[in-house]
Amino acid sequence: MKRRIKLSFILLAGLLILSGIICYFELARLNNSTQQVVDFGARSVTLSNNMLNDIAALDNAIVKYVSGNDSSYLSSQTRQLSEALDKTLSDIKAEYPQDAHLNTLIKAHSDYRDIVIHMDSVQMDTAWYFNVYKTQYAELENGVKNFLTGTQNTVVNEINSLKNNAYRAIMYGIVTIATAVVVIFLMFFFINVFYINPIIDISKALKNYLAMRVPFDIDVAAKDEVFMLKEYIEQLILRIKSKKS
Repeated sequence: MKRRIKLSFILLAGLLILSGIICYFELARLNNSTQQVVDFGARSVTLSNNMLNDIAALDNAIVKYVSGNDSSYLSSQTRQLSEALDKTLSDIKAEYPQDAHLNTLIKAHSDYRDIVIHMDSVQMDTAWYFNVYKTQYAELENGVKNFLTGTQNTVVNEINSLKNNAYRAIMYGIVTIATAVVVIFLMFFFINVFYINPIIDISKALKNYLAMRVPFDIDVAAKDEVFMLKEYIEQLILRIKSKKS
């Protein structure tokens, strides 16, 4: 009896420990995946903003040149911002090589860079600004925005996938806990059938024998401590009868 009860509680403890381990590792994996998705989205926002800020700053320098012919300011800005754009695009290519909008962004950047590099060889007036430069500026700006939109859509899809993983992690715990509840009910049932009810029957039979000399006759199915207790009581009654006789 002791071994069976002990085994039952060990089984129950094992189920609960297993549930905790599974939930821990699932939640840890979910946490790592969530952090990766957040970093993925945040990094794309940072890179996109850097490109948009750089081309906006360069556009502002060109506007000042076209309106006031400030060539020294334009020259320094062109060099610095072009290098910054190249660096940012290099980071994007390294970190997002599979992005669907990457090739479009690379081409838009290349065309825009060609215009900026060869500005000295053209007449930079209002007509050039609006008909040539601004057109390519808009292409690059749309390329950056499409890249950002694409990465954010990827983040949304990954988050939806993580929701399913979260539900799966929760389901592991629910299934294990449900199994533990079933084990508890089975333990309660078997303890009642094999231990509590036989002990109650033995107590009633012994009480009836002592009070009214009703024969002590109890059936115990399991061959365990309860059965041994019943056997000892029967032997004791037989000894008492033999002494009286």
